[in-house]
Amino acid sequence: MRILLVGGTGFIGRELYKALKDKHDVTASAHARVPNRMRWTYMDITQRQAVDVSGFDLVYHLAAYGLPPKNRETNLRLLYQTNVLGTINVMEECLRRKVRCVLVSSYSAKYLDSNYSVSKRAQEQIAKNFIKRGLDCIIVRLSSLYGPNQPEGFIVPDFTKKIQKNPKLLILRGSGKDVRNFMYIEDAVDALISLGMKGNRNKIYELGSDDEITTLELAKRLCKVMGVKPRIEVEKPVNVSPSTYSINKGSNFFINNERNWKAKWTLEKGLKEYLKKRNVN
Repeated sequence: MRILLVGGTGFIGRELYKALKDKHDVTASAHARVPNRMRWTYMDITQRQAVDVSGFDLVYHLAAYGLPPKNRETNLRLLYQTNVLGTINVMEECLRRKVRCVLVSSYSAKYLDSNYSVSKRAQEQIAKNFIKRGLDCIIVRLSSLYGPNQPEGFIVPDFTKKIQKNPKLLILRGSGKDVRNFMYIEDAVDALISLGMKGNRNKIYELGSDDEITTLELAKRLCKVMGVKPRIEVEKPVNVSPSTYSINKGSNFFINNERNWKAKWTLEKGLKEYLKKRNVN
């Protein structure tokens, strides 16, 4: 099968590429040069004429304005051009070429009202509109992923860096009471492949694990795996109510039954593998 990973040079895309390349003809698109170990093609999805999916059987639409969460609001024009206009361009081309498309979305599309989250909701709505027009497309919402190649700015790499810098004191941003569903990258990739090949058209799949915990509990578990016992404090008291990103258990159950899929990595096992591959002692 010929597969195109639109925006395939990011954290998820690179892991998906590695998992697919031995059994499929895979190409990653990017708007800048990527490492030689990946087959890639130039594609600026904000420009309609630059988007070409001819000859492919399956497209994973991973492209999004992808700075870490705290920096996503800094360039609104680029954010909406990439996440909204870019999605329209990709799906128009998939519909025209009759190519199956997997839109990789985020739980934030369901829960938050930041500009990034609004743009992800818009992506989902665009996909639904194209499905009505006949596009073979599914939507996949991912939970809070982590893995060895995840860049700084996300919660697990940031906690790790802070603990390494000062193993006696770990200061958390926010209240520590925010609830997230943490999923190891290999589980996410495994599910994306399964859904890309056989997921039902016009479905929204929510991918998560059984590890739904507070950020404070995550910090404690990471410290335990790293073998340290720092004092854990919050950066400053906040007046905002804690947020909860919960997976739709019915949707996850649906995945388990329809695709015979289940997350394999527990949080403890995933954190150990994450630290091992990052050479963190």
